[in-house]
This record gives sequence, structure tokens and C-alpha cells, in this order.
Amino acid sequence: MDSNKKATVLYYLTLISAIWFAISSMFWVYYLNLVFSFPVGIISFILWEKNNQTFKNTWKNKVVALFLALGVILAIVSFFVFTQ
Repeated sequence: MDSNKKATVLYYLTLISAIWFAISSMFWVYYLNLVFSFPVGIISFILWEKNNQTFKNTWKNKVVALFLALGVILAIVSFFVFTQ
């Protein structure tokens, strides 16, 4: 597989998992996001770091980072809101 094609496939896999993390990180019902959301977020972060060299300082890199940061922020805010 071509190096650029491999990087693009990794990007889309990372983007999909980052979006899943951002959407599902809000669900603190029975702490389900610890099982369903955080492992996907960690995998997405690892893939993002691995693919960071290819797409350094591009909009693709920033989009994935935005979704990962959004997922972390939503998880923290929803934890404090819903566990009180």
C-alpha cells in the first residue's frame, strides 16, 4: 500500500474514532463511557500521534485534535454535572 494512501486510511480511522469519543463521552450512566468511550479515545489519540508526522500543521490534524479535545471536555463537564 502506498504511504500516502496508508496515511489517509489512518486519518479517517482516527477521525471516526475521535468523533465516536466526542459523542459517547457524555454518557456517565453506570460509568459506561469508561468501557465504551475512553478506550476508543485512547486508540484515536495513539493513531493521531502516529499519523501526526504525515499531516503535521494541516487542517486534518487540527480536526482530529479538536474532536479529541471536545471529547475530553464533554467527559469532564458531564461527569461533574450528572454525578451530583
